[in-house]
Amino acid sequence: MRSVTYEFDRLDFGHAGGYIFQSVCKRRLTAVYHAHDFFELVWVREGSAVQMVNGADLDFAAGEALLLRPGEAHRFNEQSEDLAVISLSFTREELEVMAGAFSPMLYSHILRAEGPITLTLDTPYGEVVGNTAYDCKYLLSFFLRSYIAAFGLADAGAELPPSLAALTAMREPENLREGIGAALRLSHYSQSHLARLVRAHYGMGLKAWINELRLQAAYRELILSDRSIAALADEVGFASPSHFCRIFRTRYGVSPAALRKSRAIHTV
Repeated sequence: MRSVTYEFDRLDFGHAGGYIFQSVCKRRLTAVYHAHDFFELVWVREGSAVQMVNGADLDFAAGEALLLRPGEAHRFNEQSEDLAVISLSFTREELEVMAGAFSPMLYSHILRAEGPITLTLDTPYGEVVGNTAYDCKYLLSFFLRSYIAAFGLADAGAELPPSLAALTAMREPENLREGIGAALRLSHYSQSHLARLVRAHYGMGLKAWINELRLQAAYRELILSDRSIAALADEVGFASPSHFCRIFRTRYGVSPAALRKSRAIHTV
């Protein structure tokens, strides 16, 4: 069965800061079998529907959501009279950036997932007030958090060998601020032994690994909060804002201020 392909840049309805947002209530939804060159999140707010996804019919009830990746085709075969649906479309780049703010492994996990990605979401629709970038980022961040919970991606210890499992707690702000001392206290290893384990598992030195955790935490907070850069640098354990800005730019290719200006969410 062939499908129509819709391209993100050629769709001119409902743009909100790089997103396409639609809220449809009690209207017949498209029976055109189509795919996209972008990601689309389809959330059934009320009622029920049967969607054909990649050639197979799937039932959806209120609260259930479908994430369509680029190239995946769908259409609505059946729907109840009271069907209300939210659709949010976004680019690969936007998903990669947003996913990176929550979990380093999240974006690749979504791309590698086999079969349709479905979740049950229970966020109140009242928290979404209209077609704005604010709302779009709220919905996407809510979906990503739900995805992390559903697949256990928030448990950093799941990928650690037993010898390093205690270091899951290193992601806590107080431990990031303390740095190597906290890692030694949590692991009960000598610094030389812990450094060997970290290098064997992560391929980097102990200090570099801690700095990577600090940078990931700072990246996430730059997007999700409006605290000052100086306060964030201090919170995650960098000696000075200038040192933080320098290694942040080296790691991500953009300054903390520029990242915040282009990607800030301030919704969760």
